[in-house]
Amino acid sequence: MRPRDKLIQSGLEFARILDPTADLAAKLHNQSLHHRDLYLCHFFVSRDDPPRDLCLIDAARVRVLPPWPLRQRWIVKDLAQFWYSMLQLPIRPEQCKEWLDRYAQQRGLGNSRGLLARVQRKARRIARHDVQLNARQPQRNISIP
Repeated sequence: MRPRDKLIQSGLEFARILDPTADLAAKLHNQSLHHRDLYLCHFFVSRDDPPRDLCLIDAARVRVLPPWPLRQRWIVKDLAQFWYSMLQLPIRPEQCKEWLDRYAQQRGLGNSRGLLARVQRKARRIARHDVQLNARQPQRNISIP
């Protein structure tokens, strides 16, 4: 098993792992949990075709979701982290949207229209913060390319 982002960089087609990661994120949130670091690099996948095993690592980051409205904030943050990490890799924008649609479907939300804007807005904030961190700490050790 290897980190998904590294597999994608080495040529794995994201379409093969789109559904399993969206399903796992939805399952996590359906169980009233959030990860606090739900980047693509925290998903490990087997090299089988189709992938048999999918693992979410760094379980110490998993927390119980607080009551609404903070619950929604943490869910959007999780999804934005995943969205941001997808944008760092050669993943087509349509596939990012398909991932969020699959997530919304698995959560029983119908469509992802309202969610998409919030996730993209938070992902832009994450990107700005990442630029600032990289400027202050150019040698920091991160998995996101």
